Amino acid sequence: MTTEVAVMNRSAISLAADSAVTIGGDKVYNTVNKLFMLSKHHPVGVMIYGLADVNGIPWETLIKIYRKRLGERSFPTLKGYADDFLDFLISDDSPISKHQKEIFFFSCAQNICNELLKATSQALGNEAVDYTVITDRAAEIAAQIINETTSEIKNCCTAESIKFASDINDKYSDKFHSIATSTLELIYNKLKPEVVETLIDGICHYFYSDYTIGDTSGIVIAGFGDEELFPQITTYRIQGFFDETGKLFRQDNLSADEGDIKFKDQVIPFAMDDMIHTFMSGVDPLVKQFLLQRGGTAFPTVIEESCKHLQKALGKEVPDHIKQELMKIASEQYDSMFNDLDEYTRYNQIRPVTEMLRSLPKDELAEMAETLVSLIAFRKKVTKDTESVGGPIDVAVITKGDGFVWIKRKHYFDPKLNQHFLSNYNKY
Repeated sequence: MTTEVAVMNRSAISLAADSAVTIGGDKVYNTVNKLFMLSKHHPVGVMIYGLADVNGIPWETLIKIYRKRLGERSFPTLKGYADDFLDFLISDDSPISKHQKEIFFFSCAQNICNELLKATSQALGNEAVDYTVITDRAAEIAAQIINETTSEIKNCCTAESIKFASDINDKYSDKFHSIATSTLELIYNKLKPEVVETLIDGICHYFYSDYTIGDTSGIVIAGFGDEELFPQITTYRIQGFFDETGKLFRQDNLSADEGDIKFKDQVIPFAMDDMIHTFMSGVDPLVKQFLLQRGGTAFPTVIEESCKHLQKALGKEVPDHIKQELMKIASEQYDSMFNDLDEYTRYNQIRPVTEMLRSLPKDELAEMAETLVSLIAFRKKVTKDTESVGGPIDVAVITKGDGFVWIKRKHYFDPKLNQHFLSNYNKY
């Protein structure tokens, strides 16, 4: 996992990222770079989280190739940089080859079939039947899951996607059939032809939907466009690139790139963000979720028990319409209580921090960003959880005038022994 944060006011935006990467579920290395300059000449940076590569190529490699090609070019808005970066990865000049883009098709089809097999196995549970019958039963369950999943995928598509999905079907249908056959094995032979076609149809539409199976990368681009006085930030989730597009979508809730007029001072956490939300609101998101769930059962229980006691005291049953009215009142009070909690945390926890954030100087912005990442790293260190957040914390501050400035940055080598690196670095 990863923890990253952006802390921004009208003067600057500070970015901080940990260095941990988890391999094989429990092996952790604390040397990974997740924060980079997107341009050496203009005030724009980029952070990555989630998968460290896309289409089999490390994001670090792609970012640095783009940075070299970008050169001294600039854009009026931060969105211009984000669009140009994505266009570069999609284009024919992209370092991502056509072969690597084609492999993405097959890996997604494989993931969908694997998830289908997993869901079927879970649905079967402990059904103890003979081998032949269990294959029939598995095919029956798989057919239901295929229909439901394909429906969900297509509901996440736009109307324009239908034509493109049809093109993919024409081009890769045979290969998808082959992947489904080898992955689902005996179940595949028990599926009806129309169910198989539904599965292939779902796979083809998957590439143009917001429905995601498997891991994705998060890309955070932050800084200033030429015509922007205040910092902006835009975030995407990306699974891979294919043909002349990609399976990616913008994360509106983690973006703030609507221009200077709509700018606001804020803290935006990415990936493992629970401790940062706790710091900002004073309430752990998991604790709040527990209270919401527990309260949803507690309030009706109180009404039921109260009605039983009333019935015993009055010697007659409480009418249903009275029970329904009491339930309605309880539900309204339950919703009101959590609305009041949100209002309280907004005005008494979050607002004081954002008001102070407005006047923080650049060095304090950097310290705040680093401290927020350190909070999660420290919690991981003192609990039994895998230390999936940790290592040196890279910190940068981006301002309109000074550009991208490193506050803290790790190296996997000793810069004193590699003067040629510094010389080459400054050429572009």
